[in-house]
Amino acid sequence: MIKVTDEEKKMILESHRSIFEKQVMISKSDNLNQLKQEDLATDKKGITVNSKGDVTEYTNLVNEQDGKGCADTNAGCIRKRDNGWVILNNKKGGVFRKCDSKNHCEEILDAFHANQ
Repeated sequence: MIKVTDEEKKMILESHRSIFEKQVMISKSDNLNQLKQEDLATDKKGITVNSKGDVTEYTNLVNEQDGKGCADTNAGCIRKRDNGWVILNNKKGGVFRKCDSKNHCEEILDAFHANQ
């Protein structure tokens, strides 16, 4: 361990403080040091690349709010999607259950409501 006297500690602290104060004064007068923030993402929804290399927008996103309050709409909570039938969650939104067919969805909903 190095022995440093109180006077030497004071001298070291003062020399560092003066450098710091000079830097603060420079940065206040010079706006070149400020950071800038940019959002350069041009694919906010995501992309899909097929085997041929074609790039398309990702279309299989599940919106959390999608379905919220669906029981009060004309369309109801049973919907046909690209990958099959689904029952939307009326209270929370999103997908409640996946089904094989519209009839299968109706059976699931009937059983669910009978148990409530």
